[in-house]
Order: sequence, then C-alpha cells, then structure tokens
Amino acid sequence: MYHCGCNYISDLRKYVELYDVFASLAPQPLAVCTGREDRIFPIKGGEVAIPIIRKAYEESAKPDNLLIDIGPKGHRVYGDKIYPFIVNRLQDVL
Repeated sequence: MYHCGCNYISDLRKYVELYDVFASLAPQPLAVCTGREDRIFPIKGGEVAIPIIRKAYEESAKPDNLLIDIGPKGHRVYGDKIYPFIVNRLQDVL
C-alpha cells in the first residue's frame, strides 16, 4: 500500500519485519497505537506483531516500558493512554 515516507525505509522488508524493529527497542519505552478499523495498518498484522513485541519486553524485564493501545476506529492516535504514557516516560528521563 502506498503511504507517506514516514513509514518507508528502503528495502528494509527484505531483512526484517516491523515487529523485529519494535522488539529490538526493548527495554526502551515504546508506545504503539492502532485501531481495529485501521485500513493503513490492518489489525491482522498487529495480531501477529503484538505478541512478539510483548515477549521482547517481558524478556527485557521492563514490560511496563511497553504500551499497546488498540482503539475502536481507524488510523489515528487514541490519546487517552498514549499521552500519559509518553509524559510519564519523559519525566523519568528529565
């Protein structure tokens, strides 16, 4: 699917899946937001990726550094969980 350049790294998919990239960030804080009706990043892919990412964070001994928020609608940020998570993690480093 065509999308903007913010989600494109040339030839990356030849070597890794996006969940590999996210899992490699553990134990650094990571907030992932998706929607059940997202047509750009369908939830089917999330259902494959989320357990892999969660496992990486559990194995890093920092499972609280991961937030996965699945909203009811389409492609957007559901801020009620994401924004507090980000603010709390920023306070930890400031």
